Amino acid sequence: MAFSGSPYTLLGFATSHIGEGIGHVVRVASLLTQLEPMLDAEVAICIETSRDPKEVVVPTGIPVQFSSDRESSHAVWKRIANSVQGKSRRLALITDLRHPRRADALYARRLGFDLIVHMNDSALAREYGADLIVDMHGIHGESSNVLASPIYTVLRKEVTQARPASPWKKGLCERVTISLGGEDPGHVSETVLEELDHELVPKCLIVLGPAFGLNRSNDLRGLALNRGVEAMPLPSNFVDLILRSDLIVTLGGMTSREAMALGRPVASISWSWMTKYVRHSAWLGLCQDLGPPAGAAARLASLTADVPRLQGLAEAGWIAIDGQGASRIGAQIARLSESTPLQVRDELNQF
Repeated sequence: MAFSGSPYTLLGFATSHIGEGIGHVVRVASLLTQLEPMLDAEVAICIETSRDPKEVVVPTGIPVQFSSDRESSHAVWKRIANSVQGKSRRLALITDLRHPRRADALYARRLGFDLIVHMNDSALAREYGADLIVDMHGIHGESSNVLASPIYTVLRKEVTQARPASPWKKGLCERVTISLGGEDPGHVSETVLEELDHELVPKCLIVLGPAFGLNRSNDLRGLALNRGVEAMPLPSNFVDLILRSDLIVTLGGMTSREAMALGRPVASISWSWMTKYVRHSAWLGLCQDLGPPAGAAARLASLTADVPRLQGLAEAGWIAIDGQGASRIGAQIARLSESTPLQVRDELNQF
């Protein structure tokens, strides 16, 4: 699907500092990849991170610039803004941050960005000054500039391409995959493995995130071995692993949404700031809330024996996350642009 009108230059901006995980980057990069043909866009992404850039997973095909702090991030924004001076292109900033700052939105406006889109429901987002806020969990009510529903979930292209014709309907749960994010900053993986009874849970595999680090990954491998659980680093074809699984255990982030789109039942552990997302998804009937890390393994064992419940979760998630989120967001961006005059930009040496 392509939309008519002036072409765009889209700059994605996401943070991936230690303790934040990598979901922000994956989400905004996936959106840029899909908006590029829809909006006849030039795309780039600026990733602000305090970690080793090798630990940050970015879809291929997008120009990437890394920055270490907000000052160096702003310098990237300025270079992108200057690159469109004198051109009839709309300039949009797409951010995905836990803590958006109003000062950042004001700076982007001074640089000449026509549109600011914010890709999560961060508490400060409504004071941030974005033209469009996307709350894919649907926690907040929709309004003229808030898209709040799971139907706006943005997925990686390889996920949408592998989406099956129907959800999981097996009569037995035989394989459980535990994937608690790229970093699992709360070390929930350790808690679950320490409590897991492999005699009560079907064949189980735990994914070691790319930001776990060598020492932690080795410790988890040893712990998994003692519990009769397979441990492996994030595979290049994670989609295939999900499709071979009968139940996916997550912390409620992007892996949950990918598994739902692929028709697999999801159970999520409630941890820290992710708890509200898990509880809301459970309230919508899209996942099973396993509660806090302590005791989650026992609750998981009970769930694996409840096949009708797993089938219901798989169907509800598969219906809700249909792979069209990026198209819906692109359509809203195009509508907003129709009412926004195209700016004439001079070089921004004054900033």
